[in-house]
Amino acid sequence: MKCNEHPLSILANAPAERLKNFAETLRPKVGAIDVIQYGNLIAKRPHGPLVQLGRITSEDGTIVEARVYLSDLDVEGYGAREGRDTECALALAVIDAAFRCGIAQADMDRFLRSVATLQTAGGA
Repeated sequence: MKCNEHPLSILANAPAERLKNFAETLRPKVGAIDVIQYGNLIAKRPHGPLVQLGRITSEDGTIVEARVYLSDLDVEGYGAREGRDTECALALAVIDAAFRCGIAQADMDRFLRSVATLQTAGGA
């Protein structure tokens, strides 16, 4: 990971299974996880005249988002991603909250570096 690269830019494009597996390793370290909200949204991509923005086209996509609260640490996390994989958005939210608290920082750094390397190599 580059020093100035924000972790969310890496996590947003990480393979779903890797995110879920990493979030599972954090579960014992973060304590209770309360799901505040999750769901799907239709994301409008800007195209055509503004008058047509109310129409959904094949170029628009679905985004899934989730918010969690780690009550033992008193921190909230957020995750959003293209597609409909709610588990992946929840995993992102847990990782976000853990990152904010500095939980498992060495594991987090290793995970981010491995995903960034994979993305640089074109594997994600």
